[in-house]
Amino acid sequence: MSKFITGTRVNSNFVSEDFFFEIEDDVTIINSKMVKEFKELQFFSLAIPEGIEEIDKWAFAHESVLKEIKLPNSLKKIEKFAFFQCTELKSIEFPIGMEAIEKYAFGLCKKLSKVKFSENLQKIGEGAFLGNNFDMVYFPKSLCLVEEEAFLQNKASTRQLNKAVFHGSNVKLEDNAFPDYTKIMYSR
Repeated sequence: MSKFITGTRVNSNFVSEDFFFEIEDDVTIINSKMVKEFKELQFFSLAIPEGIEEIDKWAFAHESVLKEIKLPNSLKKIEKFAFFQCTELKSIEFPIGMEAIEKYAFGLCKKLSKVKFSENLQKIGEGAFLGNNFDMVYFPKSLCLVEEEAFLQNKASTRQLNKAVFHGSNVKLEDNAFPDYTKIMYSR
């Protein structure tokens, strides 16, 4: 039995078309070797199938036309640099099963301005959202750790991250997790 990564791309005639990439049913990790087989398709939307629990390091990095991603509820972890420099990505909603977003997973996604975190998220890694365009971010009660430089912004950022709201107060914020001007708030 198989499952499919699906998406939409623009072909050489600039016509939008759907694509399907088959993977074995027992596969639980999407890695860069797997993605390499269809990267030349220049996809702008992507849906990862249920049953995938992890997106491995560098899997979708440098996808310059990727604008939207649908992640499965089964996803638990996004490894380092998985979506690094996906410069057209604008928003992301993490599924209920998501527990960890590792180092630079969404770093330098310069148009990323909206994020909705999972209620089960426990860790946001170093530089995970470095150089993005958030002005406000809300975090779930489950979050335990935000590593250094996770939300630092750089010259590519056109907005300032003005407010970070934590629902619960048990989170550890490492040094420079947020820019100095970001107002950190806790609610219960």
